[in-house]
Amino acid sequence: MPLDREEDWQTFFQGSFTRARTGIYQGRFEPIAGPQIFNKSFIRVLAQSPGARRTWWLAGTLIQEIGFGMEFQRWKVPIGVKNIIKVEYSDKYRLRFLPVPWLLDLLLQIDVYAGEEAEEGPTVEQSTEQLLDLTSQLENLIDIGSL
Repeated sequence: MPLDREEDWQTFFQGSFTRARTGIYQGRFEPIAGPQIFNKSFIRVLAQSPGARRTWWLAGTLIQEIGFGMEFQRWKVPIGVKNIIKVEYSDKYRLRFLPVPWLLDLLLQIDVYAGEEAEEGPTVEQSTEQLLDLTSQLENLIDIGSL
């Protein structure tokens, strides 16, 4: 599965954000949440901050929520790097982004992988079960041949 092919990625969420100047979020970013995602195992996140100092590397934390806002996974997101993330639970989820408090502005883009995902192979248990079945069949054939 070539995740580096640009044409296999689709922009899912994109936005430009600044710290709130008034209201209950004054001096902070308002919550950043995207729409629900269905059946996408790979996402790519790019966070940029034009006002960030060169020594700053962290843009914030990306949170995967399932159900009614239950947090399932978290990832640190660096500034200016396209970060590919494998989502463990991918049936239906929402992403929320929490910028670090020292950023003044943020450009956030979330892409989903739309290319063909490789089928996952059998589990160890399934492979072991198949091997035992084959062994049993071979033993039966050997027993029949010795009659």
